[in-house]
Amino acid sequence: MDDSNLDRFIGRRLRVDVFAATGTPLLSAGTQLERGHLRLLESNKIVLSSKDVTAFFIEEEASIMEAVSDIRHVFQSVTAGRKLPVDYVNERILPKVLDMASRHGRLIDLLQLLQDKDEYTYKHTFAVGVISSIIGKWLGIRGQELIRLAMAASVHDIGKSEIPSELLLKPGRLTEAEFDLMKRHADQGYELLLASGLDERTALVALQHHEREDGTGYPKGLHAGHIHFFSKIVAVADVFHAMTSNRVYKSAMPFYDVLSLMWDGKLGAFHAHILHVFIKQIMELHIGKSVVLNDGVPGKIIYVSSSAPLKPLVDRQGEIIDLSRERELTIREWV
Repeated sequence: MDDSNLDRFIGRRLRVDVFAATGTPLLSAGTQLERGHLRLLESNKIVLSSKDVTAFFIEEEASIMEAVSDIRHVFQSVTAGRKLPVDYVNERILPKVLDMASRHGRLIDLLQLLQDKDEYTYKHTFAVGVISSIIGKWLGIRGQELIRLAMAASVHDIGKSEIPSELLLKPGRLTEAEFDLMKRHADQGYELLLASGLDERTALVALQHHEREDGTGYPKGLHAGHIHFFSKIVAVADVFHAMTSNRVYKSAMPFYDVLSLMWDGKLGAFHAHILHVFIKQIMELHIGKSVVLNDGVPGKIIYVSSSAPLKPLVDRQGEIIDLSRERELTIREWV
């Protein structure tokens, strides 16, 4: 390991116990890694991956995975009884969503924790609830309105409880008929939430989170003025998490690449202000973080402008590079 790789893991906590080739225990799960720990691993020819570490305390990670388990229970309950256990969602899931949203600086760590394809639907549901709530806070939404947004986002995909699991987990590309069936989850979610006693606004998010500003979305092909504002927030969160996650039929894309595609309109037409606020704030979370530019030279983000948030100022080995002025240079990866 060179120092740049060592720096990547300093301050993180091990998620697993680590043993030498002889079976001798080296480090226990929960250890907060310092440079000396990493040099010990290096001397034993042990290479860590991002799956081996976390920024969360063990108790925090357990709480997040408990929320994912709670969401699984909700989907199973709906499948069995065709009704959302509203009290259960309010008592078990919403507090965890809002608690995680209150720590928005940990968002990237949360996304990395929830990237795996295993139980994707449930991890995606929790992640979209958190991301939507964070976006809402960045937009100035507070109090009961934020709680309503968190609730709507946390049940936005509940219609998938009525989609056959073999279709949700199909590893290849969906046929046109299969995609038509998959798209029904929006209508099914809307009807299910209304039947469960939830308000129209919450149900509309389930119905509209795949609608797009230019009318190219589904299920109704609505244009901007006919899409609820909460649905527009959840649309951004939904696509960002989906594209940065591993799924049975595709691997995760790097966060920066997804943000660039969203900014360029290549993943659909999103509400311009919501998207701008989201991208700028995500980029600002990376101020001080290491990046590698497309020429292979490492650097650190030091400033993000409002006019060109994806083209920040980068300190590259003492040289300040303004990516908005350097057309040939861009960020290749976040380290």
